[in-house]
This record gives sequence, C-alpha cells and structure tokens, in this order.
Amino acid sequence: WNTLEHYNLNYTIKDKVNSQFDAFKLVRNSENLYSFLNASYFNGNEILKLDTRHVISLVKVNDEDPKTDKLINYLLTKGQKDIESQGFIPMD
Repeated sequence: WNTLEHYNLNYTIKDKVNSQFDAFKLVRNSENLYSFLNASYFNGNEILKLDTRHVISLVKVNDEDPKTDKLINYLLTKGQKDIESQGFIPMD
C-alpha cells in the first residue's frame, strides 16, 4: 500500500483473503470492488510495479550432477535476457 499512500490515493481494505486467487475471484464477482493484483499472476494496473520485487535465489545441493552447473551457468548468463523479457530486472 506504500504506492497508494505515496500518490495520496484513497483506498479501503474491504476483505482479507488467503491468496491472490481468492482476491481475484472476490473482485471478479463484485461490481463495486477493485484491486491491483500481482502481475506475476494477472495482468493489471502497473501503479504497484515499484512495490513488487522478486529475487531468484539458488542453493547448490548437488555437486555431482553436471546439469546443476549447466542451470547455474544459464541463469547467470543467457537466462538474464529471459528474466528481463518476463518483466524482471536482470543482474548487472
């Protein structure tokens, strides 16, 4: 809600739900409710994009499987373009 407050936009939290899917159903079935939803799951207004950050982390647990190193190499190199194409900020 930081962005809404930053832009001095009035809002009211009407209900609390357990998941973004429950929020989606609630808003979809209502004529009077509006919501900004996580763009990772739904298309929506970009007003909250500065509040949303995702971190891809990795813990290497198998030193013996060459596919592990191949995946790590991909994520650190060519995968950065794919990450950026999905709307995320690539590593510098």
